[in-house]
Amino acid sequence: ITAKQILRFLKMHAHPRIRSSNHPLVPSNVEDQIWLWNRERTRVQFEEVYIHQCQNAQEFQAVVTYAQDGGAFSWSDANKLRVFVKYAGAEVVVSFARRWRSRAAQRRARESEGRMRQSAYS
Repeated sequence: ITAKQILRFLKMHAHPRIRSSNHPLVPSNVEDQIWLWNRERTRVQFEEVYIHQCQNAQEFQAVVTYAQDGGAFSWSDANKLRVFVKYAGAEVVVSFARRWRSRAAQRRARESEGRMRQSAYS
């Protein structure tokens, strides 16, 4: 049901005394409130999303960028490191996050190995 339908109904079924007077069939403040209600009702759009929990800020930034570039991004929370992606694109984003984590673990392992070598020579 829309604001237009409600207002049309109210005007069509106005009391005969109102019809015979010089007053508007629906008071302007009531009409304004109905239009505001209609705008508020259609302001929020619901969509199914997948919540991806990142392990650190670097992963969070990489996943957000990837999801935005791929058109799957819906919303994010940097404080909690959560990325909300459209359900239709969730599989692709999760796959990217797994690859990113794998590469990050490999980088950490190489860095750790390099530090161990340096300390062995010291």
